[in-house]
Amino acid sequence: MITVGRGKTLVIVVLAGVGGFDETRVEKKIEPGVKETELGKMIGIRDLKVTRTEGAIVYFPEGTYNSSTGVANYTSKQLPYILNQLTQLHKASTKKPLYWLNTFFGASLFFFVISVSSNNEN
Repeated sequence: MITVGRGKTLVIVVLAGVGGFDETRVEKKIEPGVKETELGKMIGIRDLKVTRTEGAIVYFPEGTYNSSTGVANYTSKQLPYILNQLTQLHKASTKKPLYWLNTFFGASLFFFVISVSSNNEN
């Protein structure tokens, strides 16, 4: 807890490692002979770092890719169901109906913060 003037306190809650990640083993067939720089884009792993290459097999921390057959075996991590739903709610775009709920909720919070701060100035 942090005291923030006039006896008000601010509580910061950090949820680190809540529930962990659900790991899924994925086997994906892509084009044979993909370059190491393009491999991450093809299988959907951001900032893919190749650790070593032995013959036609490319190794990276999440798995392997056989450049002669085009088969990539890797582990995909996903948030647990409830945390994934909260993340999708947070990332709602204009194409989703939740976008308008998020916009209204954000505008309401802004209004309430302005109202409370103007009442406390007295």
